[in-house]
Amino acid sequence: MASRTTGYALALLSSLSYSAWLIASDEALAGGNVLGSLVFAMLAALATSTALSARNLRSIGARAFGASVVGGFAFAAGNLLLYLLIPEAGLGVASAFSSLNLLFFSLMLMDRSRPGNLPEYLGGSVLATAGLGAMYAAGGAHRAGPLSIAMGIAIGLLYALGTYVLYRTSSSGGVHASTVGIFAGEVVFLLIPFSVHPVLAPSIPAALAGVSLSVALLLEASGLRILSAFGGGRETIVNVLTNLELLPIALYYVATRQGPYIVYAASISVVIVGLILISEGVSRGFSVGK
Repeated sequence: MASRTTGYALALLSSLSYSAWLIASDEALAGGNVLGSLVFAMLAALATSTALSARNLRSIGARAFGASVVGGFAFAAGNLLLYLLIPEAGLGVASAFSSLNLLFFSLMLMDRSRPGNLPEYLGGSVLATAGLGAMYAAGGAHRAGPLSIAMGIAIGLLYALGTYVLYRTSSSGGVHASTVGIFAGEVVFLLIPFSVHPVLAPSIPAALAGVSLSVALLLEASGLRILSAFGGGRETIVNVLTNLELLPIALYYVATRQGPYIVYAASISVVIVGLILISEGVSRGFSVGK
């Protein structure tokens, strides 16, 4: 019962954190109370980082726990710094940097039994950050309103579902399957014109990303191991698949040079890091197998 309660609490905190970033982004784009929104988002990120680490406090030790808390606050502070340095990029880019890095940083600590996966988590963090940052920045400025805030909360709840399942399956390798869901949702954003609705457009692909994340984690929890059937290590195959899914998005921005400079720069970094991870994953994973 206690384990289930902790899982629900973790899901709620994650939902609040993710919703806070969306609301803060809307506030910034609408010229609202940016500082107040950032403070709320930073506190939510700090609470989420604490919750993610508290589950494994005895296993990972006090030093790692403290590092997670400090890291969560540092990522949130970096969000503020990035927004102050590049205000024309909008808070969406900065929020993606902070929230996604916080998530992968915490997962890296949770997956303590696989220390060799540190480069994979860092690579996934870079890709997820740049991809979601480009998505929010490309959405363009739009006024915040009740509908926008409601969409942010709804997306946060979807994200909470995936987080809770992740909490239940982290010991069986579910953290690796989560990356499939994150990037599968990003792919569809190119198919949705941002002119459909000035408020809903940036939220629809994020909602789909949350849904696909939850589905991937649920499949992983049910014992489905489709990825392992390809003969390579499951982690390696997931890395290859996620990079292959994200590369078309990055190449699209590199080719069209749409959006502010930060989007173009982030897309180039995605292409470079993606190609490196794919080449290393193929050479290491598929040749050795699991």
